[in-house]
Amino acid sequence: TQKLMEHNFADDMGEQNFLVFHSNHWKVNEQKFYEPVDNVLAEIQKIEGVTVVANPMENPLLEGENQISKDLHTCYALLFIEGNNGRVLETIDVLSDYLDAQKGGLELYLTGATPTIKDLTHMEKRDLTFAEKLGMPFVLVVLLFAFGSLTAALIPIMLGGMAVVITFACLSLSGYQDFDIIVPSVVTM
Repeated sequence: TQKLMEHNFADDMGEQNFLVFHSNHWKVNEQKFYEPVDNVLAEIQKIEGVTVVANPMENPLLEGENQISKDLHTCYALLFIEGNNGRVLETIDVLSDYLDAQKGGLELYLTGATPTIKDLTHMEKRDLTFAEKLGMPFVLVVLLFAFGSLTAALIPIMLGGMAVVITFACLSLSGYQDFDIIVPSVVTM
């Protein structure tokens, strides 16, 4: 279905995301809150690929009060990122870099499908690396006891490493570049 959608509606594809603004100190109706929101949203509209920005303070279509929390300390802007998955990801990266550079008194959070998947992928890679670093010494100790020498214990580890490299090389040569986040975990097993 995804390929059919991309083929027939490639120019129309896009993604809806939310940019959440929060402050423990100020409320949405205070200048120290709404001025940075307006400034950030004005800059975001200049980023290529961001086609719609619904300002929570100025959006008659979404009736801004629906985008503002009841305690008035949080609001969100609706962002529409145009393009296919690759282009959306590039735009999200640019947007995230811009938001990370903001040092105002507001907390800024970007959420939606692509930012969530990006965060999950990052967490999985970090956890997988940690697990492999933690597990490798135990594997080496078990192999030392099983084979009785360091040389004999290193042979299965080297073969496993070569198998991982060869598997990723074959996957890359197949022309399939868009791996699921679970593929590295399965290959290293």
